[in-house]
Formats: sequence, C-alpha cells, structure tokens
Amino acid sequence: MARQDPSQESARELARESRPRGADVTTSIGAPGKGKRIMEAQRTRRSMGRWYILFLISLMYLITYLDRVNISTVAPVISKEFGFDKVTMGIIFSAFVWAYALFQVPGGWLNDRFGHGVSWR
Repeated sequence: MARQDPSQESARELARESRPRGADVTTSIGAPGKGKRIMEAQRTRRSMGRWYILFLISLMYLITYLDRVNISTVAPVISKEFGFDKVTMGIIFSAFVWAYALFQVPGGWLNDRFGHGVSWR
C-alpha cells in the first residue's frame, strides 16, 4: 500500500470535518470518492476578489460618511452664502437618503426574485 502525501491527508481530514455527519462521499453517477475530489478542488480556488470588494464597499462608506459630516459642519456657511432657509437645507441633507430610498427596495426584490448570484453580478 502506497503512502499518501501529508498535504493530501490533511486536505482529506479537513474535507471530512467540514461535511455534515452521515454525508457520503460517493456520488450516484461517479466512482466512490469523486465527490470528495470535487470538493477539494473547489476549496483551493478561493480568490482575493471578496477582499477587494469589501475594501471598495468600506471605502465608499467612508467617503459618504465624510461627506455627511462635512456638509453638516459647513451648513451655516452654505445657508448664509446661498440664502437657503432651513427647509431647503433639510432637502439638501436628505439627498444622502435618496439613493437608499430609490435602490433598496428594487435591490431587495431582485435578490428575492433571481437570487444573490444574479443580483450581485
């Protein structure tokens, strides 16, 4: 009996621990263990794309937060310079919420209708 590579053994142990109890690695179509090889191959194809997207979302959130803080700080100057009353300034401040109001409900509907894979692409 041939000795297996230690990295393959640890990958098999990890795959065995991650599947639910009682799950069989045999597939109804292929040979025994084929499902395990597919699962191991899928585990090795992780990309850095998720971290890139997380970074972009965090950066976007930071920029919008800084915009809201800065516009509230300079609101008296803007109001005085352009002659805006408090109602007009309230409309200007609410502009940050308009994008949520316009896209939150349709985005949720798309996700419910087509699934997260379609709505995120």
